[in-house]
Amino acid sequence: MIQEGAVTLSLKDGITLILTIAGITGIWWKLDAKVNGFGERTNKAEKDATAALAISDKAVLEIQLGATERAEIRDRVASVETKVDAIKEELSEERLAIMATLHENERASAERDAQLREKLAQITERMDIQRIVKTVVQEYTRGGKSA
Repeated sequence: MIQEGAVTLSLKDGITLILTIAGITGIWWKLDAKVNGFGERTNKAEKDATAALAISDKAVLEIQLGATERAEIRDRVASVETKVDAIKEELSEERLAIMATLHENERASAERDAQLREKLAQITERMDIQRIVKTVVQEYTRGGKSA
């Protein structure tokens, strides 16, 4: 019960009150500094985490782009290999066709050469026959005059 009138505090009560207020103020100040410090560190950690997430997203995107480019390069290399194989096959076929044509040309050339040699021999023979005939005729005419 509180009586109206003066409230008196003893020195001990005053010191206890001052120490209690000082203690509460000190605890409050420490907690405030600690909580604000955690808040600052939390904010900084959040910013760092956001930056790390952005960097990791960028890295994932670059990795995906790299994988896509590698797949495209593999497809292009496979396509080039297929085309090279087709060209090799075509060149082989062309080489065989050229060799066959060359063989046919050589055979035809040999046949024409043989025919030309035969005709040349015939022509030479004919020329010789004409010369022989001339010689015989000359001999005959000479022989007829001298006999």
